[in-house]
Amino acid sequence: MVVGADAPPLVAPPAPVLSDVPEPTAVEEEQDIKRMIALTMGASWVETFRCESQLDPLAIGDAGERGLAQIHPINFGLVAELGYTPDDLLLPAVNLEVAKVILESQGPGAWACRD
Repeated sequence: MVVGADAPPLVAPPAPVLSDVPEPTAVEEEQDIKRMIALTMGASWVETFRCESQLDPLAIGDAGERGLAQIHPINFGLVAELGYTPDDLLLPAVNLEVAKVILESQGPGAWACRD
């Protein structure tokens, strides 16, 4: 073992370059979104939210509905009570959290695509 001035310098391994990390494919992203919906709302809600937003977390409807569950502006007061802004609804986890609260308080009739 070499100690002191004769020791080779310690060199950290190179940090991974973000460009080396592959971007998820559209299929992988959709699978992640489906999994999030199923875990938060139940598997039957995947098709409801496909109807509402085409599973696009950035979807904004004609009346200002936002995100996967197309949270309607009439619910933006609730969104604020939960500590979020309407733009936060474009984050899937926030959107689904709010959707779950709406489901518990208003029932499934809050969504046009839920029969």
